[in-house]
Amino acid sequence: MYETPSDLTYQEAKKQLEEILQMLEEGTDNIDELESMLEKSKKLVAFCQLRLRNIEENLETE
Repeated sequence: MYETPSDLTYQEAKKQLEEILQMLEEGTDNIDELESMLEKSKKLVAFCQLRLRNIEENLETE
């Protein structure tokens, strides 16, 4: 359903998270789909946190 290519940008990850949130707010009865969305969300959040941490470290070293 959601791709996580190695060249994923922060903006793309954020957009995917927003899409997942919208789907969750609309509700789903499919537990497998819900589990998949939650797992994907975890990966996207971790990716975004890492990107932000890297940017913060780069700013501190300048």
